[in-house]
Amino acid sequence: MKIIGLPLCLSTTTACLSLVVLSACSSGGMTDPRDFTTTQAALSEASDLLDAAMLLDNTAQSGLPTGSVAYSGVVGIGSASTDLDILSDVQADPLFAVGRMTLNVDFATTEVTGTSDNFIDGNNNQINGSLDFDASTVLLGGGNPGLRGQLTGELFPVNGDTYTYDVPISGGFLGDNAETIAAIGEGDFDLDPNNQADALIPFSVVIVAQQ
Repeated sequence: MKIIGLPLCLSTTTACLSLVVLSACSSGGMTDPRDFTTTQAALSEASDLLDAAMLLDNTAQSGLPTGSVAYSGVVGIGSASTDLDILSDVQADPLFAVGRMTLNVDFATTEVTGTSDNFIDGNNNQINGSLDFDASTVLLGGGNPGLRGQLTGELFPVNGDTYTYDVPISGGFLGDNAETIAAIGEGDFDLDPNNQADALIPFSVVIVAQQ
């Protein structure tokens, strides 16, 4: 199953996030301490991080660190029509997933790299697979420093399908000293690519991570 990314408007991070707050946003075996134990736990953590990010202003150029900085947080994926305030919506969403995200930003070279794993679906099932993020810092509208890149990789939900992601992501730095990264992406895909009459399903991706 190929997931097709769509271009995003490059506006300020806060403005972009306001369009997808809680409308688009963990793994198993021998319990990994990074696993989300339940879907609700993943939703709660993602919501708390997003709420905290929404209280911050965009970082000015003068507030950017000068070296390499590590961030950790979450990445959430969900159908655009899913209301993440309603657990039954999440449970019925075949795309829904929340995973752990780690990012490293080298403010000297503008290189941004990241990995997300430890995903959980809407029904408390751990999801195998991981997604990688590669980007560079760029200037977005209004002169605020931001980032733009690509989220790629594969997830393997319990239904046996393979979801292959290749999604453009854009966002920015929040807080006086870029203590938070927030970014979004959008795309669509067909649950049954062999059915030519099947409509594409839009989805959204949200990344929130803190130093």
